[in-house]
Amino acid sequence: IYFGDTSNTAGSLTGNGTVLFGASSNNYLQNNSIQGDGGSTLIISPGITISGQAGYVFNNYSTGSIVNQGIINADIAGGPLYFGNGTGILTNAGTLEATNGGTLTINENESNAGTISETNSTVNLGGSFTQAGIGTFSRSGGTVNITGTLTGDLSLNATTGSWNLNGGTILNGTVTTSGGASLNISGSETLDGVTLGSN
Repeated sequence: IYFGDTSNTAGSLTGNGTVLFGASSNNYLQNNSIQGDGGSTLIISPGITISGQAGYVFNNYSTGSIVNQGIINADIAGGPLYFGNGTGILTNAGTLEATNGGTLTINENESNAGTISETNSTVNLGGSFTQAGIGTFSRSGGTVNITGTLTGDLSLNATTGSWNLNGGTILNGTVTTSGGASLNISGSETLDGVTLGSN
């Protein structure tokens, strides 16, 4: 489904309904302008739920943006379901969630004024972000991976649980842990200008 045109007119997915992605990773809900600047904005309205196993919700250009006011739920194992592809600007004013063993990958410079949640599933935090910018983030079990670049401090505790630095970068901050939480590092990750304030 394509939104945006040569005049960079904003598009909206409105009303009440559900977009259900299947198993193929070639499912796209895309805001993509014909012009190279692609400066339009796709708005996902409050009555819309996007769910399923694998798919993309993204703008194809760095000047474009997406505002989610609805629900995006990776609720089937075997995904991932992507919110963003690493180029545009994301604003979440609704709900981003991973449930039932699904995988949600947030893959751009994100701003969260809504809720991000994970229940016995996986959330991959990509793009460029700060822990404060993640906003309201709740989890129960499951896995949280930093796959992008986190700039600034990272504080992990009994509420956040342990996070994994999985192919990502932490830049110019202090990492602290408490309450049994830890930052797990296992492969090709980067700590750049980081102070470790924990074991």
